[in-house]
Amino acid sequence: MENALLAYQKDDLISTEKYVEIALRTSPLNLEALQLQSIVHLASDRHESAVKIMEKLIDLGGGSNPINYANYVEALRSTGEYSKARKVGYEALNLYPESAPLLLNVAAIESETENYDQALSIIEKSINLNPTSTRAWNLAGNILFALGKFDIAENLYTNAVEYVKNDSLVWFRLGAAKHRLDKIEEALPCYQKYNNLIEIRNII
Repeated sequence: MENALLAYQKDDLISTEKYVEIALRTSPLNLEALQLQSIVHLASDRHESAVKIMEKLIDLGGGSNPINYANYVEALRSTGEYSKARKVGYEALNLYPESAPLLLNVAAIESETENYDQALSIIEKSINLNPTSTRAWNLAGNILFALGKFDIAENLYTNAVEYVKNDSLVWFRLGAAKHRLDKIEEALPCYQKYNNLIEIRNII
């Protein structure tokens, strides 16, 4: 598994999967290998197979790690199984109420099903646990933007870019919020930052 973990740390999903498959041929019930396999499938948008792997992982005892439940909820959400994802998410939160990734994945379900008040309440809990989470500030910003509360969204996106300055979408959304508030001169540098980050990503 050492080679698989090293490949994953380098964002080399193809090599990661290869090494994981070797590990699972030797030890089919290796929880660490199954966890990494499920993450690779989720990261490469193979959501249905990710769900099956995660169900096997949890059945074998992987539920003792809250990140496995967080990933399971995310995979279910990605397949459109909102009802099941919500049920699994809240059951898992009863076990792990202070898991910030799990809280955010449940909040994402509530946001996508337009239960905005519930989503914001859950995000607030996540931010209290991890105030530097760009994803939390960004998700809250998206909800407030959708509700037309552009001034609050602007503040939330500003918090997000304070912690991760190379997230292109957050810069774009910050620019959009400023644009809606007629802060055109402030919006333009945000859009430019977005374009610069996209260009860098294309070069890489």
